[in-house]
Amino acid sequence: MIWSAVTVLILLVAVRLVTRLRARLDHEAVFERLPVRPRPKEQRAHGTLRGVRLPGPGGAVLDAWLLLPNTPRPPIVVMAPGMGLAKDVHLEPLAWRFVASGVAALIVDFRTLGGSDGVPRHWVDPARHAADFEAALDHVRGELAGEIDPERVALWGTGLSAAVALVVAARRAEVRAVVAQAPQLDPPSPEGLARTRFLLWGGLDLLGMVAPVYVPLYGRPGEWAVASSAQHPGVRDGEGGAPFWAAAAPGPRGGTTGCWPAGSQRWPTSRRSRARRAARRCWSPPATTTSCRSARSRRPPKRSTRPSRVFDGGHYDLSVGPRSAANAAAQAAFLARHLTR
Repeated sequence: MIWSAVTVLILLVAVRLVTRLRARLDHEAVFERLPVRPRPKEQRAHGTLRGVRLPGPGGAVLDAWLLLPNTPRPPIVVMAPGMGLAKDVHLEPLAWRFVASGVAALIVDFRTLGGSDGVPRHWVDPARHAADFEAALDHVRGELAGEIDPERVALWGTGLSAAVALVVAARRAEVRAVVAQAPQLDPPSPEGLARTRFLLWGGLDLLGMVAPVYVPLYGRPGEWAVASSAQHPGVRDGEGGAPFWAAAAPGPRGGTTGCWPAGSQRWPTSRRSRARRAARRCWSPPATTTSCRSARSRRPPKRSTRPSRVFDGGHYDLSVGPRSAANAAAQAAFLARHLTR
């Protein structure tokens, strides 16, 4: 009996060592950090763009782009990409639209993604993303205070980062407005065999028996992925989906695959969180622009003053295609209205 238990223990240790070694080799071969290419300063008609490296949590360095309009000490919006993506996926054109309306933009890569530090690469974790948002806010109110107005700050997010932005805004009084584009207010809910597969790998992860398990973040219906939609590229062939993905470089390097933390991770806008209650009152799918004054209020105003906009289309149509121009104009007008008074 004792020898049987010892044998099982040895096998478990061996499995753990082998899986960690294999994961490390796979990680180094496929998920290594791409070389950071410093963004040279660029001058346009409405303003300038330059690369910025700012301090993040735990000594990590966050990679960002700072876009400034040709006006002294403008307001600023801190922007972050959607789940598992990097800042070079469709955010820069929108940021230039904000600059044209007189609002500066700081586009930040979350840790482990894009040009920012952190391992394991492509780690998607709402709590870590919130800490990165706050680090960017600290940088705005510190190092950038001489170039922008630190009293006129907004947050911008899309999908998962929109949900995180709502939570951060609820606990940071200096944030005057939030643009939550198609906020992902509920956690992913896989079904059938996919749920069993998530539970199995999540359990092994919690027991420390396997290295971080990389899961496709985006997939088509029926595929094993964190988020499934007919607008997503296929997990196996990387084809199909909305035109949005043509510039997202589907595949492990492009951010469509990542490691999702196992266990009972609390979603940023969970049912008991204050931010979710605020978002429920202010949200109108698939896109929302909301001021923090109404988002923080415990009771909705007697008359509807919620600056929500609804666009007929899918999640990614807000970033690419004919509806994206109207969406960008509405967001720019909202920011200019709430940050310039």
